Amino acid sequence: MLSAALELAAAGWPVFPCHGKAPLTPHGFKDATTDPATIDRWWHRWPAATIGGAIPESLIVIDVDPRAGGRESLELLEAYHRPLPTTLRSFTGGGGEHLFFIRPPGPLRNGSHKLGPGIDVKLGGKGYVVLPPSVHPNGTPYRWDDPEIPIAAMPGWMAALLRPEPIRPQPEQEPVSGLDGPRPGDLLAAEVTWAEILEPFGWRLVGRRGEIEYWRRPGKDDEGISATVNALGTDRLHVFSSSAYPFAPDESYSKFGAWTVLHAGGDFAEAARRLRKRSVEA
Repeated sequence: MLSAALELAAAGWPVFPCHGKAPLTPHGFKDATTDPATIDRWWHRWPAATIGGAIPESLIVIDVDPRAGGRESLELLEAYHRPLPTTLRSFTGGGGEHLFFIRPPGPLRNGSHKLGPGIDVKLGGKGYVVLPPSVHPNGTPYRWDDPEIPIAAMPGWMAALLRPEPIRPQPEQEPVSGLDGPRPGDLLAAEVTWAEILEPFGWRLVGRRGEIEYWRRPGKDDEGISATVNALGTDRLHVFSSSAYPFAPDESYSKFGAWTVLHAGGDFAEAARRLRKRSVEA
């Protein structure tokens, strides 16, 4: 186990000792390291310890537990969407599987049952897995399917299933003043451009055709359009990408609606309060 732990650390995996799946270090996976001296000290103290591997922030692991229906859930997902790409995979001593993927950009949900019964989603930086050649308490070793297979990017359909629920403000809620004078949303629409609303959050203007603007969401580096502005002459943002969180797909937003989603989590009253405060401070 010491030799394997050192080899994993040399390959860039921060490791720490476990008893079965339970960490032996005071702070669990947060104590994981690639330092050979620390690893040598740990495994001389606990020579039979299993190898816990902290999941790097650049990765995400899909943990499939067949005893809870994980394989059936995965088969249903692949049948409905498309097969998963070949990627680094390990078989656990308990009969499960760990599928390693490059983490896509943007917010993702982790935890159990996000993809179906028996599938646990482990985000990099927030958890760990037991790595081969650790031995399960039942005597069965963990093993790699093929350690030479590179880690693949998570497919877009799976990443979309892990996105938080988008924010869908209702148009009839826009904007209420309760005071004399122009409403905060009306002032915002007159004073700011779409570029001033979207670009600070990573959106990019990638083209124009007449009065129509074409925008690409943050994290999308290849070709493609995620939203349009003024497509119907209404000066509204229409989002049609399913990966444009926190915006909802196939929804249209006024400037005040988009500002509310980005700055106030969809709460129009809070957005109006912030805009009034900003106007007073200005």
